[in-house]
This record gives sequence, C-alpha cells and structure tokens, in this order.
Amino acid sequence: MADTGKIVSWSEEETLDLGRRIGEVCSGAELIGLIGPLGAGKSVLARGIARGIGIDGPVRSPSFNLMREYKGRIILRHWDLYRLEGGFDTLGLLESIDDSASVVVEWADRWSGLKNHLTGTIYMQFGNTETERIITLAGEIPGATK
Repeated sequence: MADTGKIVSWSEEETLDLGRRIGEVCSGAELIGLIGPLGAGKSVLARGIARGIGIDGPVRSPSFNLMREYKGRIILRHWDLYRLEGGFDTLGLLESIDDSASVVVEWADRWSGLKNHLTGTIYMQFGNTETERIITLAGEIPGATK
C-alpha cells in the first residue's frame, strides 16, 4: 500500500482527534489495521474512532478478550491480536466485516495474511518526545486528512 500521509501527533488528545475524524466518516465494511510498538497509541486511536462513530461509553483494548463490539451509529468491532501465536484463519475476524460494521485490528502485523484484506493501515511510531507520535496512513483511511 502506498503511504497516503504522515501526521505528527503531539499529545493523546491529538491522537484521539485523528481517530474521531476517521470514525465520523466510517460507514461500515472498513477493515483498518493498526501497527506499532507497545504504548504507541493504537488503543487511543481506536478510542477516538469509537467516539467518531458515536460510542460514548468506555472503549478499552480487547487484549484479554480478543474482540469487543460497540454500538454507535454503526457497529465497531475492535480486535487485538497481540497475545496470539497463530490460528488467525479460524478466529472469524474476516467474517466480522460487513456493511453495518467498521473493524479495527490492533497488532494487525501479527497476521501476515490480513494485509491483503485491509482497507487501510495506520502505522504508529514514537517521536522524539514522550508524547510525540509519528502516524503514517496507508491505503484508504476515511476522514484522515486534516
């Protein structure tokens, strides 16, 4: 996938705002992969996407549950592949994509076969300060432009 843009986020609030802008235009059938090291802000971005979809309650990383589903104006299915060693094809992740749901997958790079199905990928890296994040957008990421 070609890069569609780089964004520097200077704070958690800016990362949440980027996610909110993405979520506001999600319409279902999106499969967005989030890739980056532990602590880079993947869950923060997913929480922002949820806010943009209209989900007001708590949104947490599904690390110990594999997937959480939230209902807003559309459904958000939030997956986390961090703790898995394989067996990805039998999880039902691809089957969870439909026109009424947007799917966000943290640690999408753990499943090499997933990249062929992603609508877009968001790469998150640490910047030069404690709160700075370098966010690279690739593929079709709705609402990602400023």
